[in-house]
Amino acid sequence: MYQLLDPDQKPEQIRYRFADHAPRGRRNLEFLPESDRTLLKMSAAGQRHRAIARSLGLSPGTISRRLAAIQSRLGSSEARVLLDPACPLPDDIRTLAIQHLVAGVSLRRLASEHRIPVAAVQIQMHFARGVVRASTRRTTSVALE
Repeated sequence: MYQLLDPDQKPEQIRYRFADHAPRGRRNLEFLPESDRTLLKMSAAGQRHRAIARSLGLSPGTISRRLAAIQSRLGSSEARVLLDPACPLPDDIRTLAIQHLVAGVSLRRLASEHRIPVAAVQIQMHFARGVVRASTRRTTSVALE
């Protein structure tokens, strides 16, 4: 996950490389539910899990698990492919996939909100995951060459 820095690189190049990844992270946050964004903001502000738990009326363990789940969703290869403007999925399937795989909305809730059967949402998620995996493999094989 982490890349080693080349000691011969100039500081401007290093700052540019890290700055290049920051907007992607901010773009990912817009797809999260407000409760997850609030939790991330509180954690990023340096509040301890116990303090966050007290203010939200939850247990510290719940806060830890939710933060881990959010970070896992945002850092996944699926999220990177789905949030890339060049994503090969049709817009309607891509929207459902982002809502489910990045924002964590359940399949049943997606079906209800979009007025389609749960089975149809399941089929579209299966298709989306296949396209995402193929895109990830293609990107990985190009990087290895």
